Amino acid sequence: MLAKSTNRLFSYLRRSPCPARRGTILHTDNIDDWIRSAASRRGKSPHRRFETDLHDGRWLMASETVLPNGWNLFVGVEITDLFQSEQSLRQDRDIAMKASQTDDLTGVSNRRHIMACLDDLLAGRSAYGPVHGCTCLIDLDHFKLINDDYGHPTGDRILMRFAEVVRQNIRPKDSFGRVGGEEFLLNLPVTTVDEAHWILKRLLDTVSKAPLLDSEPDLIVRFSAGLCGFVGGETSGQIYRRCDTALYNAKAEGRNRIQIARN
Repeated sequence: MLAKSTNRLFSYLRRSPCPARRGTILHTDNIDDWIRSAASRRGKSPHRRFETDLHDGRWLMASETVLPNGWNLFVGVEITDLFQSEQSLRQDRDIAMKASQTDDLTGVSNRRHIMACLDDLLAGRSAYGPVHGCTCLIDLDHFKLINDDYGHPTGDRILMRFAEVVRQNIRPKDSFGRVGGEEFLLNLPVTTVDEAHWILKRLLDTVSKAPLLDSEPDLIVRFSAGLCGFVGGETSGQIYRRCDTALYNAKAEGRNRIQIARN
């Protein structure tokens, strides 16, 4: 099956059969959270293979390949007659693997997974073309004051909502994750520095023009970001440090801004 790699289609394919208990069994108590979390990681690797069980008792071996034009190719083979005990063990492994890649609070990639996505881009393991692009380190401004004034539960909801807004406003080929506290990393493959700056500026405008939480209409969230383009021969750690330096400069110059790192 060929499918365009968009969150809307992904949401439709998963949401439609779920209430009727048809199709793939989803191991979740909240289908909306499952869709948001899965969509944030979908399409970031050029190829993946997994096993899944269906509500009618069948098992499928499935593979997903991201094509250079942005479409996804899905191939499924029924393997019901194979050893189900081994399949169950492998599926438990897949579930554990997903958990090890996901930030518990926001549902986006955790630090380990988002840095692995960056490593893949630098190593040329991308389905989206030649390895060039940008990385952005994003930090919410005055987040300690938010926790102090509104409480940590509100701070957690802000982080969750911010992650959701970012996911809704980036491209399927981009990868996004929380690296700790109120800091997030955004990888933008096949993107120039000027294009990345425009994407971040639009995101900053989107976040800051309205409250993230309906329950806190007076709470406006802004962020600062350090942006750098890929340089040949750099490691992910070196790129991260350059972004961190640019982020520090953005904070020093007044926050609520994007600073481009020097090569």
